[in-house]
Amino acid sequence: TVMRSTTSGSVSGFHRLMTMKVPFALHLLLCGFCFSFGTLWGMHMSLGHTPTDSGEGGGGTSSISGMAAKLVESLDHSVSGSRSHKKRRRIPDTMSNFALGMGRVAKSDFMSHLDTGMPGVDERPNAKDIMILYNNKKSLPDGDAIRAALEYETEDGDIPRLTAVDALANCHKLNIILTKPDNGANQCIAIVPNYESFYIQRYTRVGTDKTGIPKGPMMASEPLRFTGRAIDESGHQTFTVPNMGQTTQHWQRLQQYMTTLDDMLTKVRRIAGRVAVDNTIVVLTCNLGQSELLLNFCCTARARGFDLKNVLVFTTDEETERLAKAMGLESFYDKDNFEWLPSDEARNYGDKSFTAMMFAKILCVRTINMLGYNLLFQDVDVVWYRNPLELFQNNTNTNNFDIIFQDDGARSFRFAPYSANSGFYYVRANARTKYFFTSQILLGDMVLRSNSHQDTMTALLNQHATLHGLRVKTMDREANELPCGFHYHRRKEFMMQMVQGNTKPYIFHMSWTNNKKDKIKFFQQLGNWHLQDTCSEPTFAKTASASLTMTPGELVTTCCTAEPNFKCHYSDKPSIRPCKDSPKMEKKDKSFW
Repeated sequence: TVMRSTTSGSVSGFHRLMTMKVPFALHLLLCGFCFSFGTLWGMHMSLGHTPTDSGEGGGGTSSISGMAAKLVESLDHSVSGSRSHKKRRRIPDTMSNFALGMGRVAKSDFMSHLDTGMPGVDERPNAKDIMILYNNKKSLPDGDAIRAALEYETEDGDIPRLTAVDALANCHKLNIILTKPDNGANQCIAIVPNYESFYIQRYTRVGTDKTGIPKGPMMASEPLRFTGRAIDESGHQTFTVPNMGQTTQHWQRLQQYMTTLDDMLTKVRRIAGRVAVDNTIVVLTCNLGQSELLLNFCCTARARGFDLKNVLVFTTDEETERLAKAMGLESFYDKDNFEWLPSDEARNYGDKSFTAMMFAKILCVRTINMLGYNLLFQDVDVVWYRNPLELFQNNTNTNNFDIIFQDDGARSFRFAPYSANSGFYYVRANARTKYFFTSQILLGDMVLRSNSHQDTMTALLNQHATLHGLRVKTMDREANELPCGFHYHRRKEFMMQMVQGNTKPYIFHMSWTNNKKDKIKFFQQLGNWHLQDTCSEPTFAKTASASLTMTPGELVTTCCTAEPNFKCHYSDKPSIRPCKDSPKMEKKDKSFW
């Protein structure tokens, strides 16, 4: 019994030795041990020792079995140590379906290699790299060393950094996820291997009202609840659903538009044929309340030598129609669709006059787009330094895009991810853009609800880019080619370079300004006002009346100045000359000069 037990133990030890998964070097050691052990066992048996003989240092079976046990134990430690030094996967197998390996690329390199069309946002030191996940070995970049480093942990624990070209070399499909944590918010990102979605689902810790609708500020004590994407920390929801009154109001306007569309297209087609240059038209929309800005655009452009032959102004009242013609501009007034629009200026951003004019802007752009013309749409509070069409035509940076926008400058939820300024953009006529503007005109009730068509347009851009492959680009605000009110109020260094003539942008758009009164003041001290005082308020009404009997272009001589009509208003706002004796507009700001 003892012999069986001992022999069984020895065999068990050998079995463990022979079946252990060990490195090749340890296999050689095992073979050497087996040879030596076999020799000792044969000598032991030939001397007549019984399996039961034992004694201290006697070299019996127990001693030999003990040797085997000790060697097994030693090998156990060796194998364990070897396994502990084996490279571990960066990502567990339970996630290898969508993340087998992981790498990183400099954000600037990635965005240059793949022009997503979206402006830069987060340039902080902790947002300099982007992360790439690979879903299988075939998607990994070429090179055994690179592949191993992406799939397994390295000694320094760092995630390999590659060039964009190398990192994406074997990616047949690439899904890009854009994210920017709210300031101070505890944001988490969950990547779920499931049915593919091209939209995010957002959950936030907010309360609810009596009907269960998310409402109120974010609070840690609340459970995560499904919400719309544009809810901020205070609980404010940007994209709320239009009420039936707003929807019905829009349907009535839309019905009128659809009923008269064929007649409108026939009339505009005749004008567009005269105006278009290289199949491109510059489109503006204006009412009487904003017509001073229209006159200034025309006067400033002519003072700088620009030909406005390809400009078409959609006027929303008869008075502005006469003024445009007296300035020598081609214009179109459609009583059927514009008669109900207000003729007074918007007193503030988002007021009723402002919102009502948004429908006219959408309608005008869609009309020209439907006729097959490329177009540059701009608000009337824009002046040119260089011909902006040069930026969009025959330009390798913009040729591959369907719609190209000026950067609004804002980085709020409302305008994510494009921050597209709806007051200055270029459109190529094709099937994608035609369907986009057809879809946009159907969302007029959303415009009424939000008091702006810029956020509604941005949301629709995102949808059409994802669903239909609409190619959208926003010219980054840091490029300084298309500056606007953001630069005027937030980029003093750039504005100083501009007024000193050290940089020459294509245009300047006086956005980010509440009303016409302030726009005029800013233009005057910026050297961008070429309108005589007699053609501005408070005597502007006389100019409008006089235009009744003027011949086309006559108002240019009456109202335009060759040199800027410069005036100081505020010492803390950009100006081409020092305005140090003027009051400050913002008490906290320093003098611009």
